[in-house]
Amino acid sequence: MKKIITTVIFAAGFSMAAMSCAKEYNCVCSNYSEIVEANSETEAENTCDAKGPNCDIQ
Repeated sequence: MKKIITTVIFAAGFSMAAMSCAKEYNCVCSNYSEIVEANSETEAENTCDAKGPNCDIQ
């Protein structure tokens, strides 16, 4: 039972650490802006580009 609890706590801690690696980027489009969460600037640019042709990371 103790090993199960330790494993669950470790998994929860690992998940929180993995999620905290994501950064927020400002995706600015022609008439609105939106915050995009991504693990890298390249990922943020790809996500922002998918929102429209006039969208860019600022």
